[in-house]
Amino acid sequence: TCEILNSFSVSAEISEEESFANLADSIAQKCREKEIVFSDVAVALDCTMFAQQNLHSEFTEAKQIAQTIEFDAEEALAVDAVEMTTAFEIVNKEESGSEVAVFAAGRALVSEIIIALQNNNLDPVTVEPDVICLRRFISQLAGDEAEQNWNWAVVSNRNCYLISAKQTKLKSGVRTFLTGSGQDKNALLLREITMTAAASGLERPGNLKVFDT
Repeated sequence: TCEILNSFSVSAEISEEESFANLADSIAQKCREKEIVFSDVAVALDCTMFAQQNLHSEFTEAKQIAQTIEFDAEEALAVDAVEMTTAFEIVNKEESGSEVAVFAAGRALVSEIIIALQNNNLDPVTVEPDVICLRRFISQLAGDEAEQNWNWAVVSNRNCYLISAKQTKLKSGVRTFLTGSGQDKNALLLREITMTAAASGLERPGNLKVFDT
């Protein structure tokens, strides 16, 4: 089980001149005000800051996949590998290789965020997509049994996160997409969940739990 010991929310104007410095300053100030003591710092990047692509790799070992995944992502996402930083996870393994989820963010953007935090004595140990962080939190709350059988949707006026039932795979599949405040969320979820299930080879989407902010 997980327990939230403390929390706060900050906001800051992000511009070319100020970048993420003001945001990092605000975070550090709140930590001091609340006398928060911590050992590690982790960053969850908002889904607007990264691109996701599901790819097939001919390899099954993580070390081998790591050596080629940037070039695979470059071709699939039509981006320059030099300008991007990538992370991946193996969703499933097959005889022909692995099903891999790849997440790519601008290298300069990630560096900017890390440096801004380091300048405030907040040195990130990990930087990951927010949907991965959210999946881990839900898994801790729900337990392995629920993770096997349920699909999860977390919806706000701006973002939507889908976490697929794990079933026989190594990892639950994840998807993110942007939403609008005026959209019919029921219709949106029906369409996207059906598409996600079809892409995963499932005949039926299965059970669904929805969290709507």
